[in-house]
Amino acid sequence: MTGKEKKEIIEIPGENPTNFKEKEQSLFYLFGGVLLVLLFLAALSSNVYYSKKNKKKRLKNNIVKAERIEKEEKKYRQNLMADPYINIESDKYFGIHQNRLREHRASAYQGRIFYLGKKGGLYYRSSTGTRIYI
Repeated sequence: MTGKEKKEIIEIPGENPTNFKEKEQSLFYLFGGVLLVLLFLAALSSNVYYSKKNKKKRLKNNIVKAERIEKEEKKYRQNLMADPYINIESDKYFGIHQNRLREHRASAYQGRIFYLGKKGGLYYRSSTGTRIYI
């Protein structure tokens, strides 16, 4: 070869392992999706096992919670009966309202203080102090 001749470089295209074709990409996404579904199912099954394993503990906690709520409810009812000027907002305690009227001759119910008169009449006082009989 003489110095004046040019050397020709021929490039042969080869496959680059980092460049995926569309088919390979779709398979990759499919595999990833299946893997995620399997992981999700595995997490669910372990959660079911965990819940069965601690069923007695959860049952005991629920019983303790129910007893505590019942105890607080009983204490609240006792407080309502002891003081007729504690306002009762709910219809749930209407029976207590009636008992307070009989026992204390007065009861605060839904924002008003009701009184039981000497002759048995039920009334509340208006803003001007007038008795309004029911």
